[in-house]
Amino acid sequence: MQLILIISLVIFLVLLIIPISIVLDSDKRLLKFSYGGLVSLQIILVDFTLKTYLKTPIKTFHIKKTTSIVKRKKQIKRKKKIKFNSWKVKEVLVESKSFLKQILRSFNLKNLSIYFDTGDYPLNAMLIPIITTISKGNINVAVNFIGINSIYFELRNRFIYIIFPVFFYIIKLFIILIRR
Repeated sequence: MQLILIISLVIFLVLLIIPISIVLDSDKRLLKFSYGGLVSLQIILVDFTLKTYLKTPIKTFHIKKTTSIVKRKKQIKRKKKIKFNSWKVKEVLVESKSFLKQILRSFNLKNLSIYFDTGDYPLNAMLIPIITTISKGNINVAVNFIGINSIYFELRNRFIYIIFPVFFYIIKLFIILIRR
């Protein structure tokens, strides 16, 4: 019993540490969400239709979008009126803003490549010195003269960096709603 508990705890901790990756590639028309090497969700644009694939180490699944839309009559339900104090709403909005900032700051930019052409040769030539100062390390921005516009970026995060802000946000909201 204790061995099973220890093994499940170790697996849980490993799953918290495995990186989450988000990749956007305009050349391949690909948006990819991956969780380490375990699972990846790929959304590819082909001939103005979206194709979605769920890849696992065992098998790749093609997720088909249902084309039939069934219209159902909805029953009208009366909603109960809930009164909110304006100061509570204001506090919740402030906490939500700080929560979103914490979540966005937890992402790491692994690679950003932007290639663009304005279509105007003199403007492209004037932009080259400015653009070269922007390009540093994992950020690559370039002007080209051949009409290619593309973007590629990769963001990474780990569940452990997301769970703590979510946990503290829920606690703060609970405290706000309990107070008078």
